[in-house]
Amino acid sequence: MTAEERVDRGGGMSGHISIPAREDCYAPTLSYGMICVHCGCCSTDTETRQKARLRYWSEERERCESFVEWADYPEVRKLQEENIADDLRIARKRERYYRRVVAALIGEGDA
Repeated sequence: MTAEERVDRGGGMSGHISIPAREDCYAPTLSYGMICVHCGCCSTDTETRQKARLRYWSEERERCESFVEWADYPEVRKLQEENIADDLRIARKRERYYRRVVAALIGEGDA
């Protein structure tokens, strides 16, 4: 139910029930390992799951590419640069993989 649907029902009391993230949550950076954010990465529907994982890795790549919160201390900055470079390498690799998987699922061949 959307926020608009809740309002249309007369503005009565409404609630929101959250479910915990799965123990094997695919996207713990989104859920912080605590509350499921319904990103679709753990969906039982294959197409939904693969598309959600592609979206997750695309966003992770973008996060790494646009990172600007560099530390002022040289030794910390060096560690950040190494970590961002590793994260970016992994995100690019997984994004390419899921692009191929999703393309195959929707019948577009190798995208």
